[in-house]
Amino acid sequence: MSKTRVVRIKPTCFAGTTKSNNSILFNPTEIPGSVFGIGGASVIKSIMIVDYDNNISKDTHLFFFQRGGADLGPLGKAVNIIKSDLSKSEVLAMLSVPGVRSTDMGAFSNAKLSNISELGVGVKAKYGSSCIYVAAISKSSGTVSTVDGRELIITFGPA
Repeated sequence: MSKTRVVRIKPTCFAGTTKSNNSILFNPTEIPGSVFGIGGASVIKSIMIVDYDNNISKDTHLFFFQRGGADLGPLGKAVNIIKSDLSKSEVLAMLSVPGVRSTDMGAFSNAKLSNISELGVGVKAKYGSSCIYVAAISKSSGTVSTVDGRELIITFGPA
């Protein structure tokens, strides 16, 4: 029996358009079933981002945490988290998902798909928990719209 899990989440995104550099697309969002068992671990094997606004031309930086209580800052603005809150969130990893130009494979008329695979990044839930959290910022200094949101499709395997 395979222990691979595919988890889909649709985080609450900034519902507007911003020109802020390194703007927050969404704050820490729970990824249910992301680890195997209470306090367990897993390996991130791949990540796909579906951009329903069709404008993900710049990289998206994803931050993974053991705890999800502290926001990176206001949605659509630059990251503004204080050091103590960042420390309490217990950072696990930062991964960059490449943007998609309109001529790349993954560019559809109504959405763009961006993917990274063969990752092998280990993550572990906090004791007493069975999940981790993810937040995202856009690495764009241009206009970014997230009115229709993003969907993350993350494949986890056993640690």
